[in-house]
Amino acid sequence: MKLLRPQTPANIAALLFVAARGGFALADEVELSVEAYTEDTSCSEVVYVEIGSDACPDASSCSAENDEVGGFQYAVSTSCTTDRTAYFATAFKGQSYLTIETYASSCVEELYDTRSYLADGECHPYKYGHFKIGEGDDNTTSVFISDSGCDSTDWNEDWSALTDSELNTGACITNGMVVFRSRLELEFEFDRLCRHF
Repeated sequence: MKLLRPQTPANIAALLFVAARGGFALADEVELSVEAYTEDTSCSEVVYVEIGSDACPDASSCSAENDEVGGFQYAVSTSCTTDRTAYFATAFKGQSYLTIETYASSCVEELYDTRSYLADGECHPYKYGHFKIGEGDDNTTSVFISDSGCDSTDWNEDWSALTDSELNTGACITNGMVVFRSRLELEFEFDRLCRHF
């Protein structure tokens, strides 16, 4: 398993083509609640975002969360948006991110929620523990999670999609539990090496 990095010029071109075209359309007509997880106490280094249809908070907020021994773990900001695409572009500040839209039973129905992960191949804290995005030898892009921190040797695959046929295609995919569409927005920095974990 290697951490997510562009592999070949053909793959890079295909992903950039989809990203440049805007990927698939996101439904952005109503005010949506935003919960963003960050690695700093000022809520500026976003690593994970959930956008749902819950009621929006009365005011935006930023609060630090501590682990069991009182050390800083992450901060959570709450706010609202009417434009998911613009929010993600601003929140991730030009960095690569993976977006997963989930639906109740088909992609033509009301969107259930949208989750976006910083896709730099590194480990980051978020509301369910820690995550990192990786690309498998079987041509999958996956979200891996751990309950025991970044140094864990016990990473579980929480979500995956076939990179060529299910990611950046606009395809509506059913994996037996959820219906989703996904896309990967790439940064324009391709000089980093692939690393295995």
